[in-house]
Amino acid sequence: MKEKGSYILIVELRDEIQVVLSRRVVGLKPGYYAYVGSAGGPGGLRARLSRHCAKEKKVFWHIDRLTTSSRATVLFAYYCVGVWGRAIETTLAKCLERELAPIPRFGSTDDREAITHLFYAADVEKVKKVSLECLERICRSGIGVYRCR
Repeated sequence: MKEKGSYILIVELRDEIQVVLSRRVVGLKPGYYAYVGSAGGPGGLRARLSRHCAKEKKVFWHIDRLTTSSRATVLFAYYCVGVWGRAIETTLAKCLERELAPIPRFGSTDDREAITHLFYAADVEKVKKVSLECLERICRSGIGVYRCR
């Protein structure tokens, strides 16, 4: 799966945490989070998603502040191959924003159109349903599921 593509990462947070992002602190409450991303680099989706699943890593992106927390578990990611980039991420983020609670300016510093790339819901089934529906709207081919090992 070295192909390029887009994904929505599903993360469970068991307890409240405070995440430091540049010059601000964001409080994240227990529940389920959907994070929009894309992988256009040489390692493709497999490299990006396996990195998100790893607990031990250099903190580079905003999402790393969540995924490295001992209180968070990356459950899985929905992904599709062949469509990626900022425009796709923006489209996915705007779709998720319709039904999930946005966490403003989280993971979207390079996206001037979307207010965030991280979304919250208390119910995992809602996060799964909305994420899947949004990906289905933009994917040219089938949707896969990447499970963290």
